[in-house]
Amino acid sequence: MLVLPYWKAHLRLVLLLLLSFALVSVVNAQTPTIDEVEIQEPLDDEELDTLLAPVALYPDTLLSHILIAASYPLEIVEAARWRAQHLDLDADEVLEASEDKDWDPSVKALLPFTELLTRMSEDLDWTRDLGEANLADEEQVLARIQYLRRQAYSQGNLTSNEHVVVEEEPQVIRVETIKREVVYVPYYDSRIVYGDWWWHRPPVYWPQSGLSVGIHWGHSVVVRPSFYFSAFHWHNRHIVVNYDNFHHRPYHYPSHYWYRYDARRWQHNLHHRRGVRYHKPRAYRQVTYNRENGQVGGTVHVNRVRSEPRFKQDRVRVVSREQPNAAQLQQHHSRSVESQRQSHSNQVIQYQQRPRQQHNNRQVDERRYRNQQNDLANRQALRPQVQPRRVPEQSRTVQRQQHTQVKSHSVQRQHQARRETTPRQDKPANTLRHSHREPKQQR
Repeated sequence: MLVLPYWKAHLRLVLLLLLSFALVSVVNAQTPTIDEVEIQEPLDDEELDTLLAPVALYPDTLLSHILIAASYPLEIVEAARWRAQHLDLDADEVLEASEDKDWDPSVKALLPFTELLTRMSEDLDWTRDLGEANLADEEQVLARIQYLRRQAYSQGNLTSNEHVVVEEEPQVIRVETIKREVVYVPYYDSRIVYGDWWWHRPPVYWPQSGLSVGIHWGHSVVVRPSFYFSAFHWHNRHIVVNYDNFHHRPYHYPSHYWYRYDARRWQHNLHHRRGVRYHKPRAYRQVTYNRENGQVGGTVHVNRVRSEPRFKQDRVRVVSREQPNAAQLQQHHSRSVESQRQSHSNQVIQYQQRPRQQHNNRQVDERRYRNQQNDLANRQALRPQVQPRRVPEQSRTVQRQQHTQVKSHSVQRQHQARRETTPRQDKPANTLRHSHREPKQQR
């Protein structure tokens, strides 16, 4: 057996260590960290259209709850089983009974929609794939929703009616409920409502009894104002939430523009995931990237800076990434409640003091015409009346006679002056009056 000297063995060990460190450094230099991961390839449009087909035409707020709740499949199953045990409760009683449940607010918001919640629980693969697709690329998911709505709108199946209003913009189609206290769930055949399907894989189809070619808005659910705590920011392609409206229960139903002022961009909450494994690698990488950038255990604390006009790109500034303690949360909640009460009272005062709007254009025109005539009459009444100087006919005759007399006297004076200055020449006696005429010839 060959035995190396001590110093040679030590030198060999040092060389091996240096070589190993060099290899590790080269591997680390070639392998990007999770912060540097940029996913260049988009998601499969065919897969997204297939998943979104049965829910793309739902009202905006309900669809936002579906996308958020789909990322928490275990809580969906728990909520569906709990709802099946409390079928005798109505919408308000269900929300009151589920307050002690540690579920995501969007999962609780779907409790009154019993049939929809049951479908999401039974078709768990669809729910999981939809939620992870939204986590992987939220912008692309919202873009495909708009594409599907555009297809149904072009076919004439997505139109406004007595239940919902469909607002069409150059790049956005909104679906909003007319009565904010009632949300209508549409029933439609996803294989027909979009026209001829453009992919080889057929869309996900939820069978319904008595479906027609178009959309049937038959099922309605009564909701509270706190139901509208999430919405879509369509121009920036992400979901926004305002959890203060869910926890503090506002007294009024907000309009669909509320997210411009006090909403935050939604972020995935790992606590409500309940340890369920991510099946899509891209969704896992996106969630890991958000976690390593300070978004652990809840929504990231960011506020949206208001920008005008509405279609401009939103600017986001980071406020805090630290989890607040109990005292700070209590102080924040008290301030929020006080601010909401003050804003509500101000809105009531403004509503009471606002002028009544004239809905009859004919009455408005008549009143405006009367005001103009009254103003004209007032100006004429206040204008000083300047009467022209009138001369009686008798005085005019007297003036005319006086003028004639003055003129005759002046003519007489002129003739008299001419006679006085011109010497008189006497004519000869034998001068005849017609001396210049020749006598007539005698015949």
